[in-house]
Amino acid sequence: TATGTKLTLGKKICFALLVGVLFFGSLEVIFWLSGAETVLETEDPFRGFSTLVKVFQPGRESYQTRQDSAHRTFNNQSFVLQKPENGFRFFTLGGSSSYGYPRGAEVAFPAILTELLAASHPGLFIEGVNASGISYGMHRLNIVAEELVQYDPDLLIVYSGHNEFIEPGFFESLKSRGVAREGLEFALAQSRLYALMRSAITSARDSENLDASVGSTVGRQVRRDQTQIYTLEEKEKIVKLYREGLERLVELAQSKGVRVLLATIPANLQGWRPEASTGSGQNHRQWVEAQAAGRSLMKQGNYQAAVQSLERAVQIEPGHADTHFDLGICYEKLGQWENARKSYQAACNYDASPIRRIDGINQVIRDVALEKNTLFVDVDKLFEQQSEHGLVGYQLIEDYVHPTLIAHEAIAWEMWKVIEASG
Repeated sequence: TATGTKLTLGKKICFALLVGVLFFGSLEVIFWLSGAETVLETEDPFRGFSTLVKVFQPGRESYQTRQDSAHRTFNNQSFVLQKPENGFRFFTLGGSSSYGYPRGAEVAFPAILTELLAASHPGLFIEGVNASGISYGMHRLNIVAEELVQYDPDLLIVYSGHNEFIEPGFFESLKSRGVAREGLEFALAQSRLYALMRSAITSARDSENLDASVGSTVGRQVRRDQTQIYTLEEKEKIVKLYREGLERLVELAQSKGVRVLLATIPANLQGWRPEASTGSGQNHRQWVEAQAAGRSLMKQGNYQAAVQSLERAVQIEPGHADTHFDLGICYEKLGQWENARKSYQAACNYDASPIRRIDGINQVIRDVALEKNTLFVDVDKLFEQQSEHGLVGYQLIEDYVHPTLIAHEAIAWEMWKVIEASG
């Protein structure tokens, strides 16, 4: 009968599904017994843009950083499951600078601050956890903060602002993902069969492209996309988004009774030439002549005359970062330290590929700290005060933003003073 045919067809479909489930289930068990890892065990498939993947996992006695063998985004950190009554626990949120790149958490300011607090309060059980993620910006730090406030912290330290201009394309593509797709990808990330298939496809693709952009080392992870150019208007938009994110993070912590310490972020102004320079295109010929004349005079060592040419070039193209940087060099050679500092800062602000940071970010940090009544450390000003002639360079910055060992110590001491003074 027709009904019998339908039942038979239904049974066939169910049988086929059962066979498929048993087949793939058997493969999954075999791969598990052979020690194959899931995607979730080797990396975060969402690169920190999803609340489904946590930074820390509970163990028998403590929480431990989720280990990614392929992408070491976070330091290996731990803290006890239940904070004791005499416990004081703080987390540090930020990017590679507070992570401790290139050496790691052991020498970064959160570890030094932990030692200082423990030494000054021997009766307390001090836990300082470095929850900084390499290349993490404010959007992802808010996701991490949502997790951290569940672990009964007393204080969150935020040292962030260097990463607001990176990975814009990747960020936009992830924002457009739906909840269903995110859930499916999370489920697949726990399958060993899927991991092996994904690995095979990736290997085949990478063998065809030796310049594959996805690296497996910390060094590659902190590399910036220096092909992305930003206009002043786009920079202002990103600063606005940063402010919204920082306010949201502070409000979240304070709603849970957690105090917050905000810190401004320094950058290598004296020793790092801008990555990209753009201009309006108006009076281009006059600007080229003034710029060329200034650089020629610089090579001759005639810095006074070079200043005149470069100042003229700046008047023609006030937004050209390289011109400001050359002018800073000349002012420095002439011992005009304040003019040099201002020119180097202008070069950083006008950099069309801002891999360091811009003044707008630090101003937001100062404003939010005041408005939200948080603890505050002006690290940018501290570095300026501790640099010769106020010119922040390689003495305190390893490269373009990462603090030296001496600088990490200075940051820790300043934060310790503020925390102690706050009671």
